[in-house]
Formats: sequence, structure tokens, C-alpha cells
Amino acid sequence: MNDKLKSIANSFAEEYRSDAIYPAHLFKAVLHKEIGLVHFIETELDKDYYYLQDWADVQMQLAPKSAKPMRDLEYSDESIAVLEEAETYQAKFGLDECTDVCVLASLVMPGVGFPFDQLKTLPLTPSDISAKMGAGTNVEAPYIETPTTGSGAHTSVTGKGALGKYCEDRTAAAKNGKIDHVVGFEDEIEIIYEILGRKTKANLLITGESGVGKSSLVNGFILELASGKVPGFLTDAVAYELDTAALGSDAQYKGEVEDRFKSVINEVEALPNAVLIIDKIDKLFDKQGSLFGASTLLKNELNKGRLQLICTSSIDGFTKNIDRDRQGDGFLSGEDIHRGARCRPHIGDSEGYHARIRKIPRTDR
Repeated sequence: MNDKLKSIANSFAEEYRSDAIYPAHLFKAVLHKEIGLVHFIETELDKDYYYLQDWADVQMQLAPKSAKPMRDLEYSDESIAVLEEAETYQAKFGLDECTDVCVLASLVMPGVGFPFDQLKTLPLTPSDISAKMGAGTNVEAPYIETPTTGSGAHTSVTGKGALGKYCEDRTAAAKNGKIDHVVGFEDEIEIIYEILGRKTKANLLITGESGVGKSSLVNGFILELASGKVPGFLTDAVAYELDTAALGSDAQYKGEVEDRFKSVINEVEALPNAVLIIDKIDKLFDKQGSLFGASTLLKNELNKGRLQLICTSSIDGFTKNIDRDRQGDGFLSGEDIHRGARCRPHIGDSEGYHARIRKIPRTDR
């Protein structure tokens, strides 16, 4: 059965302080946009997706509760019955595997996950789904929409997983001519090489006012990376830039942004040689923002020293959010460099780099 479906259902069950994953949590999980059935429900079945969401919310309120918060919950007996019934629909639909559509059909079957009286208010029946799936015939699974970035454009990154959904492969973009040529920044890029060359805690923050060249500096580094004109330890390295808009888009349960970001970090660290880029990282440290939970995960990963990180921030964003976070500022500290930007290497073992950075003329101070 789909591990993602169980993970999402478990998050809902934990949020509602239930003692197990009940059919109500499964139903809400099936409706989650990460599962990809929204188009099928709205277009193929012609059902009100948001009414189904509200119906699921009511059922989760009615699900049994635990006296104290519980984690990593297991399926209830009712949910197990739903999943077993889903395998029956797999055979009816002529599918090679038990898909989320099969789970949806079994959830709306009276007497399996929900009693008949509860389903009276739900405008979706197994026959509705069977009619579209062609029960008894060998049919394809329904259309599953491709996750999009926050701007609505489809992510151009090859591959699947969290990197494909929430990041852009900037190295591939450079090789495809999608990054304009950058002039200058040779000294600054050399500093980046030195910092990324550390065995641990290879991360830096570039800060500066708008227009001083923070993005150009990062682009210059990426172009060098794509051309292969880099130190040996960066040979064949790839750079992924986090799409913070996509990371926080359509998050429906508590902790979903953190789950997404954790998946991104795990996939980056699983690659042989990868650099994570976070533009406007101060958004993650904004306590009033939807991404704040991700900053805790980031600090934990930086403490482990396994992540190669390049990030940028405005002076204002740094002062308001990062500078006030003692732990965050401790992980990202350093000195000024010219052109009005600041390159702030990790404070751990950073003293050796301060002298090099100070030798660079500060032409605009």
C-alpha cells in the first residue's frame, strides 16, 4: 500500500489526537493534493472536492481520541478492512496494483469504513467510481496531476521525489543556457570554494541590500559548476535550489512543510555530491511565516555537518529574523565582502577564512 498515503493519514490522526489511523483519516489523506486525485474527483467524477474535504473534517472530529498525544500510529481494524476491500476493487478495475482510487472506492462502500448512516451525507458512491474506472475491464489508472511550483508552472527538474517537486536543478539550467553569463565575482567564488571544501559544516550565507549582486554571485558559482571549472572535490557536483513557494504551497496538515523539507534534505544528502541553495533564507526564520518549522530542521542538519549549503538574505531579513535567532546566527556568521554583499561562513572553524575575506577591498563602504 502507498507509504505516502499512510504517512499523510498518520499526520491527520496525530493532529486530531486519535489512538489509531481511522477511515476518516484515510479519506482525508486520499483527498490530499500530494496523492494526485483532485483532477479525477473534480473532472472525471464531477464532485465538489471542497465539500468532500469538509465532510472528512467532520468525520475526523468524530473519530476516537487518545487521552494523550500518540505518534507513529497503526491502522485501526476499520482501516484494515478498507485496505482489504481496496484489493477487491483492484481486481474489479483490472489494475496491476492497488492504487489510491481503489482505496477511495472502498472508503465509500457502506459498512466497510463508515456505516451507511454516515455515508448518507456523502455525495460519492462506489458505483460513481466504478463507472469511470470501467469495472471489470482492463483500464488505465486515472490522470494524476503533476506537482507545480508556487507560480503554477510545472517544475522542469528531471526525476521524481521531493527534489523534483520542491527544487530546481540549477546545474541543468546552466547547461541548457537558462542562466545568463555573469562577469566578475572571481574572488568571491574562490571564497565559496574554500568554504564548501571543508570536511564538515560547509555552508555559507550571502547577505546584502537588493541589487548588490547576491543572485549574480550564486549564478556565477553555478555556471562554473556546470562548466566543470571547479576544484576537484566539486567535480560532477549538482546544485539544487529550494523553491520556497512550492515548499509551503497547499500544506494541509500540521507539520507538512517540515515533512517536505526533511524529504528534500534526505534526498540531497543521498546524492554523491550536491549543493543546496536557498534564496531568501530569512523566510525560513520568520516566526510569523508558514515556513518557520523548516528552520529547526535546517539547524539540526547544519549541526550534523553533512549538508553543503549556499543561501542568501537581505540585510533587513537577516537583522529581523536570522540575527535574532542565536542558533541560526551561530551557524551562519562571517565577514563583509565587496560589492556590498556579505559572505558569512559557518562559525565553526571560520577564523581561518576571516583574514582572506578582509583582504578583499570594500569599494562601496
